Amino acid sequence: MILRILLTGTTLLLLTLVATVGAAGASGPKGVPISGLENVRAYAAAAQVDGRSYAVDGGRLYGGLNGAWEPLPAPRGVIVNAVAVDRVDSDIVYIGAANRHSVYVSHNGGKGWKEFSLDSKAIGGVTAVAFDAFNRLLYV
Repeated sequence: MILRILLTGTTLLLLTLVATVGAAGASGPKGVPISGLENVRAYAAAAQVDGRSYAVDGGRLYGGLNGAWEPLPAPRGVIVNAVAVDRVDSDIVYIGAANRHSVYVSHNGGKGWKEFSLDSKAIGGVTAVAFDAFNRLLYV
């Protein structure tokens, strides 16, 4: 139990650190208008590459460029709960499933997905993902 709490705290600290470092080093557009999306659960920008962004709204994944959003196909039956993007290559997108113990990766901007199952002892779905482009690590 203490180990689980320690690991959870460490994971949250790493996610906070990655988010802070990413925000401090970001270049390019500082704000992307999200018109048409109403209940954005997660947002990931690849501003250093080409300005493409990804957002989760209502369990669906959307891709956007210059404020124009389009729905992207998720794996069959997956409710998308979290999204992260590789800041070096915006075609590499990671999503976490709300209804499965899985993370999915796309190498073509969300057109196709490969599933990575997580430990089946975990309770609930994936609530957050963060990608560290420097160390090439995905935090779940």
